[in-house]
Amino acid sequence: MGLYPCTQISEDADKTVFEAARQSLIARGDGHGTGWSLGHKINLNARAYEGQHCHNLIKRALQQTWDTGVNEAAGGIYENLWDAHAPYQIDGNFGYTAGVAEMLLQSHNDKLVILPALPTTFWQKGSVKGLKAVGNFTVDIDWAAAKATKVQIVSNMGTTCIVKYTNVAKDYKVTTADGKTVKAKRISDDEISFPTVAGGEYIIVSTTPNAIAAVTGSQEGTIATVCYYSLNGAKINSTPSRGVYIKQMKYSNGTTATTKVIN
Repeated sequence: MGLYPCTQISEDADKTVFEAARQSLIARGDGHGTGWSLGHKINLNARAYEGQHCHNLIKRALQQTWDTGVNEAAGGIYENLWDAHAPYQIDGNFGYTAGVAEMLLQSHNDKLVILPALPTTFWQKGSVKGLKAVGNFTVDIDWAAAKATKVQIVSNMGTTCIVKYTNVAKDYKVTTADGKTVKAKRISDDEISFPTVAGGEYIIVSTTPNAIAAVTGSQEGTIATVCYYSLNGAKINSTPSRGVYIKQMKYSNGTTATTKVIN
């Protein structure tokens, strides 16, 4: 409760207690769980900045199950994407959705923490739009090479905005929507604050876009092989005609990308 959904335990409040909570989650593991438990653990690990463990739990939560009896070991999803306890339990669906939001943005300590639990190995490139934050901010985030490239913030109340992200004070700049520079106060290398006006739109972008583009470009390549897997990890020999399955693409440069497909 102290780590999530409450806010008593955090890296800012007490690093020693925060680290103890993080180690407890790691010791608990990412395996067995009912649908609601898996959803809850995604949120807990997101608050602990454990992106890899969040990813493991998401894979487990999306494991397909056909068990409709009372079986606490059959957590996962059914073909219609309803969460399985088993049987059906909506808590897992809501918990998963909330957990992904926590992985990408946190604001419970009155600051916008950007991409706090991104699974950097797997979610190399992406974007999210319309996340709501404490302080009545609306946030869009784009990232490439597992690094934020653009953060767009709409201040609906006009309060001071505090942003936390790795090297945000050194490697990023803040502008208004029309390109005017906003003077940001450096709190630390990883934290800045700046004034806002109600309805104002603010853009935070990297000052080294060419470096990001170079890293992104080096990861690209042609598709060498495509494989399909069921949600329980079993390889499928031919392209599935229906259901939910995982498509894995291996590129000529050795990188791998996976995506969920619903037919």
